Amino acid sequence: MRTFVSFFVSIIIVIALAGTTSWLLVAAQNSANYLGLPAVPCVDPTQPILQRFTVHIIITLNGAPLPLSPSIGHDPGKCLRVISTNDASGAVIIQSNDHIIYTLGDFFGTWRQKFDSSHFLGHPLDTSHALTIYKDGNPVNTLADTELTPSSTYAIVYETAVVR
Repeated sequence: MRTFVSFFVSIIIVIALAGTTSWLLVAAQNSANYLGLPAVPCVDPTQPILQRFTVHIIITLNGAPLPLSPSIGHDPGKCLRVISTNDASGAVIIQSNDHIIYTLGDFFGTWRQKFDSSHFLGHPLDTSHALTIYKDGNPVNTLADTELTPSSTYAIVYETAVVR
């Protein structure tokens, strides 16, 4: 009888832990911050899609192209974020249940990569390291606040200054 009670209590504890873990995962996925970085919301499949478009993002680090992860915005638990990729081509899909204007900062937050005035993808931004963003071939100075607009191409160029 004692073994049965111990077994039963163990099962209840496992179920409680699994339920708590599931709840925390769902809560984290739907929060404004995910792993400490800003995150866009999940697409709600029960609501209409109010905007859907694609942009192209090209990243170059010191002359070398950096492919995008093919699973940006695809989170465990069947959550598809408003900003996502399906391959490493640079095509980024924005589909949402709202008309919010999303930015490059939102994209990098969804990718869980730091992008602020002093860092880009783990690289410093300072007098020896330059970051230039081009939107449809034209330089912009809005950095992470650069708005993502339909069919636009964003070239992000990070360079280390040559010291002579």
